[in-house]
Amino acid sequence: MLGTVGAVGPKGGGVSEQVEKAMVITLLHKTSWVYTGRTTALAVIILRLMEPTIPSASSSPPALPSRRLRGIAFVIRFLLWLVTMAWLLFGLSWFVLHGWIVPRIGEFRPRLETEASKALGVPVRIGRITAYSRGMIPSFELHDVTLLDAQGREALRLPRVLGALSPSSLLGLGFEQLYIDKPELDIRRAADGKTYVGGLDVLQGRGAGYSAVADWFFSQTEFVIRGGTVRWTDALRQAPPLALTQVDFVLRNAHRRHLMRLDATPPAEWGDRFTLRGIFRQSLLSGDAGDFAAWNGQLYAEFGRADMSRLKQYASLDSLGVELTGGNGALRAWADVSKGQIVGGVADVALQDVDVRLGSKLQPLAFDSVAGRIGGGQHANGFDFNTEGLHFRTRDGLQWPGGNVALVHTRAEGRAPQHSELKADKLDLAALAQIANRLPLDSSATRSSTRSRPKGWWKPSKPAGRARWMRPLPLRQKAAWRV
Repeated sequence: MLGTVGAVGPKGGGVSEQVEKAMVITLLHKTSWVYTGRTTALAVIILRLMEPTIPSASSSPPALPSRRLRGIAFVIRFLLWLVTMAWLLFGLSWFVLHGWIVPRIGEFRPRLETEASKALGVPVRIGRITAYSRGMIPSFELHDVTLLDAQGREALRLPRVLGALSPSSLLGLGFEQLYIDKPELDIRRAADGKTYVGGLDVLQGRGAGYSAVADWFFSQTEFVIRGGTVRWTDALRQAPPLALTQVDFVLRNAHRRHLMRLDATPPAEWGDRFTLRGIFRQSLLSGDAGDFAAWNGQLYAEFGRADMSRLKQYASLDSLGVELTGGNGALRAWADVSKGQIVGGVADVALQDVDVRLGSKLQPLAFDSVAGRIGGGQHANGFDFNTEGLHFRTRDGLQWPGGNVALVHTRAEGRAPQHSELKADKLDLAALAQIANRLPLDSSATRSSTRSRPKGWWKPSKPAGRARWMRPLPLRQKAAWRV
């Protein structure tokens, strides 16, 4: 009977789809099968097998997909496969990190000590490690971290270090944020000039002014210190140790920019709490974050009350041709940095009992009080010096009434002789003559002003008055005199 059904298929021709289905049902009844659920199931199976062979008058052969559609479909399947694999890898990494590493982080302490000691080159001790799964990326907390110097002394002690991670920081093998609570840091400058921070020679193996430690440090997104203590020991200058307490430090690095701020409290005899801030940029051609020779920017310092006489034991302004040996009061200063070197600056001062020397071969200037703005800088072919609203009174009783003065000196270059240019609102000639031998002027100009002993005031005949000389300063200028 089934053979008969096959005879009335497509090869027989002229029989519609409905007729063939009816014939199948009739044949199943004639085989004495009871028309039950089993019969119905068999009929459905046979009809399903016959469907591909049953033609339809209204159907047409399907169009084949174009090569472009096949390519798009392949790309979509490949991208879906990549996304699926990425999520599988992420899930596996998350499970390993949170389910296996975080609960057993304490077991990795000896290995971390060994790897840190190899990387830093000094012995590292870690008291305890804990981890927290408070988000997609865990955070880690280290307790009682100690770095020892070459002599086995404790050079750096970190009671508590909190490190926060992010996907981008993991790619850079760093931290999103490093927070250090109440550290104790020892900074030493040895007699050979090397500087050690926490027992580390920060300039060891340097190329153009940077090191691997500095490069890693200035690559971290954020570095925070709260309530720290810093001890500075300078064997090169043979100065007594200096300790800064309540040190708060913040460093942010991003896109070749470095922003930093330091607040610290010096010993009581030094003065009040002070602030240091810095904004620096790196050149596009610099590939290392710790390459200080590629840094350009500005430093800012603010001292509410400071004893400048103590500063000379630890630092000097010799690069600017200034030697400050005494003075106390308030100070704000901005320093311009180019290629890692200070090239000039401006300072707002309100000081008393000031002793300053503006040249190694000049006599010192002694002031009872100085107030105003002072600026200056070194250039490739000279220097400049300027004052704004400056008032001072010397210990000899000389008083400078104020005003704005700008001096630009250019050294001889080729056939062009050296020359200087002076701009001033007004000049007290008697006061200027008395301090001429203490200013960085030409020796012949100093002798001329001393012999002439001028008196009175010099004021320019024009609002933008200036004097220019290529020989010793002449005393007669095209100006309005007032005696």
